[in-house]
Amino acid sequence: MSGNREYKSDVFCMLLEEPKNALEIYNGLNDSHYTDVKIVERKVLEKGVE
Repeated sequence: MSGNREYKSDVFCMLLEEPKNALEIYNGLNDSHYTDVKIVERKVLEKGVE
C-alpha cells in the first residue's frame, strides 16, 4: 500500500470520530455484533501508546 502515511492516519482518525463508524470497525475486527452506539467510549492518547 503506497501513499502518504500521515494522510491515511488522518482519514482513519476522522472515521473513528463518529461513534457509529467506530462501532462498525470494532465489530468487524472482533467478529462481534454490538448495535448500541452509546457503549462507544472515545479515548485520545496525547503522546502515543503508553
